[in-house]
Order: sequence, then structure tokens, then C-alpha cells
Amino acid sequence: MHNFIAKFRKILEICKQYAGNQVNEKGNVPRRGVVPTFSDLEVVALSITAEAFSIDSENYLFVRLNSECPNAIPNLITRRQYNQRRKLTRLLGENIPITDAVLGFKPLIVSLFTRFYLLANNIMYFTCLFQSFYTK
Repeated sequence: MHNFIAKFRKILEICKQYAGNQVNEKGNVPRRGVVPTFSDLEVVALSITAEAFSIDSENYLFVRLNSECPNAIPNLITRRQYNQRRKLTRLLGENIPITDAVLGFKPLIVSLFTRFYLLANNIMYFTCLFQSFYTK
């Protein structure tokens, strides 16, 4: 999980560069109400990092973060707040290029459409396997 935290911090710096004037000095999208301690950019960076590490379950992500390194990310929000704020900030994280220099993986551009495309292809693949298995 230490590797996850290190990559999260690198991705957070990239998000700050790409956000530009869309966020204020604390990393939040300007809106009325209480200023959150866990910024909107941190929510986007956590989402991108989880996606890059192929962690699809928010439950699994938060259980591991809270059990293995509870003090690594200060002011970590709950899973419910994470899902709610991720929906609010989804456009902020679109098309942020994350390359192998950051992750140590092959080049990756994380976007919502890429994930749905991969999901659709997997469903079609398993449907074909299912049909071929039961038609024999």
C-alpha cells in the first residue's frame, strides 16, 4: 500500500497542474457551503490511482487504506462522501494523461469512456463463452 500512497501523491501533483483555474487555492471546485478538508483534487487523484491499480471496489480500497496505512492520507473521507464527491468532480478528472513515468506501467489515459468500453468488451466476450459452452 506504500506504493499506492506514493503514486497517489504523484498523481495529485499532476492533477494540480491540469486543473488550472477550475479549482481554488485549496484544490476545491468553488461552491457554497463548508470547505472540505479533503479537497476535490484529492478525490480525483484517489479515483485515478485506484483505477490505475485496478481496484474496482471502493469498499476494498477503503478497507485497505484504513487498515494498512491509516495515517498516510490525512483527512481521508468516508466511502459515502467519496462516491458523492466523485460524481460532482467527474469532469475535473477527465482526460488527465497518466504515463509510465508516473506509474511504472504502460501509458494510460484514464477516462470514463475507456472504462465503459472495456467493460462492454468483457461482457461481450463472456457472453460468447457462455453461448459456446451451452450450445455444445
